[in-house]
Parts: sequence; C-alpha cells; structure tokens
Amino acid sequence: MPGEHMVWATGELQNPGRHYQKEVLERIEQARETDEVVSIVSQEDLDNNRVLKNRKEHTWHFVAEEVPDFAFATSSNYVWDGTSVEVDPGTGRRTFVSAVYDTGSSYFDQVAEIGRKTIDLFSRDIMGAPFPWPKLTVFNGSGGMEFPMLINDGEISDYKGTVHLTAHEIGHNYFPFYVMTNESYY
Repeated sequence: MPGEHMVWATGELQNPGRHYQKEVLERIEQARETDEVVSIVSQEDLDNNRVLKNRKEHTWHFVAEEVPDFAFATSSNYVWDGTSVEVDPGTGRRTFVSAVYDTGSSYFDQVAEIGRKTIDLFSRDIMGAPFPWPKLTVFNGSGGMEFPMLINDGEISDYKGTVHLTAHEIGHNYFPFYVMTNESYY
C-alpha cells in the first residue's frame, strides 16, 4: 500500500512494528488490555505525521485461521479508537475492538464502546458463546456488510440506528462466519 495508508483486515497484523510509530504501538497494546476506549490514532496524530513510519510503501501481513472470507479496509485520514472486552471468563481471553472512522461521521466516536458492549452482551447472554475472533474492526465505510473480524458500517444519522447497524453486523460474525452457514443459501 502507499506509505501514508493504514490497513485493517480479517486476521491479526503480523508486523505492526514495521509500520506504526512507537506511540501508536503503545496505544494499541493499551487498548488490547482495557475496557476503556483509547484514542489510538487521533486527528492531531494524523496532522503531525505521528502515525506511520516514513516509507514510500508498506506491506501489511495479516494471518487468520479457519475463516471462509477475507476483507480489508484502508485509509490515510481516518482516526482510530480501540478497546477490548473479556469474552471468555474461563480463560481470560479478550477481543480487541476497533472503530476506524472519518471525524465528520455522526456517532462513530462512540462505535468502539458500542462494539465492546455488544460483543460482551453476545458472549455472555445472547449467544452464550465467547466471541469467536481475537479482534473486530468496525470501519466507517458505506452501507453495512460483515466479514470475519471486520465490519463495514456506513454513517447513520442517529445513535439508535448506529447501535442497531453495529450490533447487527457483529452478530454476523457468529452467523454465518462462526457456524459456517451458507448465508446466500439459507
């Protein structure tokens, strides 16, 4: 990808230290361990070139196991919030939840928290099974579409609609992707 673009995708990024500056790496690790929302990449970081290491190109390497689909999203000017949630009390396993968005999008500054709460509710009560993936990124794109570990949410003009769309697409990480149903057939 061009050197100024960040990438989020299905799978775990294998080489974050090759791309991100030290402060961003520290914030990623902080967000992976807390229920609080952390501003991983702010508008100020973008404005002052404090996000990516200075390279003409970056090669992003993601790995995912047992997924039937793959997607990625990229931006050079989106901000990034992160948090995490314990999805399996027996093992202490956490899921890293990110919201990546245009600062002009309504309610997207609350999507990381919405995602964390939704995954917690699904894991403990609604599905009763731990969220299946180690991470989930909610990308501020267009419409609504789900992929393992990545969902695409367009801008919704009210908070309730933002919660509904985000929760709906997170639910698809169980059906079809976790149980491997053929969504178009069923």
